[in-house]
Amino acid sequence: MSQGKQGSVRPFLNYAVTVLSISSSFILVVPLIYDFIVYGAPTQVGAYLFMWGVLILGVGMVLRHLTYTTAPLTLTSALYITLLNWLVVPVLIAMPVARVLAIPFVDAWFEAVSGLTTTGLSVFSGSYDNGVYVPSVEELPPEILLWRSLSQWVGGLGIVVFMIVVIARTPGIVVLYRSEGRFERLEPSLAKTVREMLAIYTLLTFVETLVLRYTGMSWFDAVNHAMTALSTGGFSTRNDSIAAFASRILEITTIIGMWLGATNFLDHKNMLKARIQELLRSVELKTFIFLLTILTGFSAYLLRIGSVLDTDELWRRFYQVFSALTTTGFQTVDIHAEDPAFKMVLIVAMLIGGSVFSTAGGVKLLRIAIVAKSLKNMIASFITPKGYIASSRLGRYTVTPGLAVEALGLIFIYVVTVIVSTLIMVPFVSSEYSFMDVFFEAASGLATTGLSSGISSASAHLVVKLVLMADMILGRLEIVPFVVGIYSLTRRR
Repeated sequence: MSQGKQGSVRPFLNYAVTVLSISSSFILVVPLIYDFIVYGAPTQVGAYLFMWGVLILGVGMVLRHLTYTTAPLTLTSALYITLLNWLVVPVLIAMPVARVLAIPFVDAWFEAVSGLTTTGLSVFSGSYDNGVYVPSVEELPPEILLWRSLSQWVGGLGIVVFMIVVIARTPGIVVLYRSEGRFERLEPSLAKTVREMLAIYTLLTFVETLVLRYTGMSWFDAVNHAMTALSTGGFSTRNDSIAAFASRILEITTIIGMWLGATNFLDHKNMLKARIQELLRSVELKTFIFLLTILTGFSAYLLRIGSVLDTDELWRRFYQVFSALTTTGFQTVDIHAEDPAFKMVLIVAMLIGGSVFSTAGGVKLLRIAIVAKSLKNMIASFITPKGYIASSRLGRYTVTPGLAVEALGLIFIYVVTVIVSTLIMVPFVSSEYSFMDVFFEAASGLATTGLSSGISSASAHLVVKLVLMADMILGRLEIVPFVVGIYSLTRRR
């Protein structure tokens, strides 16, 4: 191997094993802490997860030592690490869960992918996978419930972002940060940015936990739902999600958590520093309120067709629109039983998603605002006097033709991916589900939302599970890094 290739391979291996081992082990060892707090001693499940976590960490640290280098990381290598990260970490954290629950590996793998990508689709439905019973959520040990929530909490901020806290001073760390699709910062220093992000994320999770606890949840439920709300992941400790608690005040509390999770970290900083004017100028906040109003209004219109407006049903639909637009996935209605028009409203909301520089999925509010601004400028150029120059400012951003094309391109790719995924899954889905149900499930997976029409379950066909897992991973990194990675690999051959 040439010296140039050695120089690029060594830092790649060093960063890869570091990210994979530390992030995987963190998710696996924490449940044991819960055991000691609650029971005063480890349970079999907690000890087994801990053993795997320590094993993965130990192997990773040995490999990190063997591949140690001070060479910087290239952007291409960082991209490969990120892709490898989102493909391998779910496998590593799924292996002990499959063993300890005695379920097919693909089901534990599906749950791990859904957790880390903050999607929330679940196969723990109390059904059979080729004769093997896969328990429902409420039948799971608390350590596994905590494992699910932790995977979403870590995945929400981003595995790479968590790792930068540990290896912040390592050469080439900036390109690793950018490889996960993050380009904004809270501070000029990347290390300070990451520390502030983690501090804000932890503080909001802590506050949400307290609010949930004192509005009706147990401490365990509050901790888990706070983690999955702030990560916009949507895993719950109940089969029926938030609907199981039958509490309007808890639904309002989780709405606050979902909104905070889907909000840009720059807006969080403005809130914490009481920069109210800056916050009110936020383009994404305005776009979110506008879209929420339009989508909820249309949902109300659908309810009035042929009947008197039901305020309880309107609230349930508002909650689902909010959950979809923040890509959280907390559920209070039976999606399968809803009318196709409302399902389409939720699909639109899911694919739009929350803010950039947040934990949310979808194409993001900023891109929708950029497209709207570009269309407005184009229309203005036709109806205004010659020589008129439209403003290119959009809050703190400058809208350029390139940004508009990029936004439209990503929207197009998302729509095409959902259509292709749907067409692949349709032959393998039970006839009790309509084409719209399959389309809904595919959109939920790609937007990393987790609202389900009922298709995601242990009894789902293997093809359906694999397609949804692919959608979740593609959606978490907004598809483009995978296209670039594949293109780069094919060029090297």
